[in-house]
Amino acid sequence: MGSCRVVIDTDIVHPGQFSFFLNSHKALQGTNRPALYHVLYDEIQFTADELQLLTYYLCFTDPRSSTSEAIPSLIHQADLAASNARDLFPEKDNSTNDGYAADALEEPSLGDIVTEHLRVHESMRDRPHFG
Repeated sequence: MGSCRVVIDTDIVHPGQFSFFLNSHKALQGTNRPALYHVLYDEIQFTADELQLLTYYLCFTDPRSSTSEAIPSLIHQADLAASNARDLFPEKDNSTNDGYAADALEEPSLGDIVTEHLRVHESMRDRPHFG
């Protein structure tokens, strides 16, 4: 059956940071890898056990799967949204610049920002998009 639902939060993690390994799923084939989580800011001030249990429960929220996933569905959905955003918005042409230094010095106007975000990439213009 494997070692599903295993949390490691001592010995091999950083002693001064709040981090833990969570093995939330069983391997379909071979050996699965636990995910490493780093808590950057805990505004609600969960206990370690509460946060680890919440993270484990969130691994069951993927609508495309009836079993636990390796990472919470929210993280996977954010990754998919970022991948889709790359297709929706055109990349800036930096062929005239040697880097990003010149771009960082320019202060864009609000009109430039709104126009940039409303422009859809040519390859996605006539395709339906489901968020």
